[in-house]
Amino acid sequence: MGICEILTIIFVVAKLLGVIDWEWLYVFLPEIIAFVLYIALLLVHFFGRCRINKNFEKKWKDLL
Repeated sequence: MGICEILTIIFVVAKLLGVIDWEWLYVFLPEIIAFVLYIALLLVHFFGRCRINKNFEKKWKDLL
């Protein structure tokens, strides 16, 4: 369990107990940020891997 999950649990409990009077969007903001970063990293990894594979295939064809 990471810092985002712990913060989200704390914020949800605080919201349900009435300690904070935030909108639900702000309560779940750590999870939203973590999700967006995760998707961004997946996209960077995917496109980086595709680019590496294209370069590898090109070099391999040049050798043959």
